[in-house]
Order: sequence, then structure tokens, then C-alpha cells
Amino acid sequence: MGLRPGEDWGGSEQFGGGEGLGLGDGTGVLQDLADLDALADQARPVVRRSAAR
Repeated sequence: MGLRPGEDWGGSEQFGGGEGLGLGDGTGVLQDLADLDALADQARPVVRRSAAR
């Protein structure tokens, strides 16, 4: 939480769709999203340096 102080840590979101996921699959999907978010955070400084040239 300290690394992302601007996030809404007390909030919640609704998930929906035609096919449900079990707890294990849903947890895996959220982990995949977290991994992608971390990868995007790593790429941002590279993009900013490239744009400055």
C-alpha cells in the first residue's frame, strides 16, 4: 500500500460475465493482472527516456 498511496485500498469492484471462475482460477487471473501492472510500471521509465530524445 505504501508503494501506491493514491489507490483506493478500501474500495471494491463487481466482476461479472457469462462463465464463472472458481476461487483458484479467479486468484490466478488477478495475479496475472498484477504481474502485467508491474511490467507496465517497469516499462514507463524506458518510454519516458525514449520520448525525451
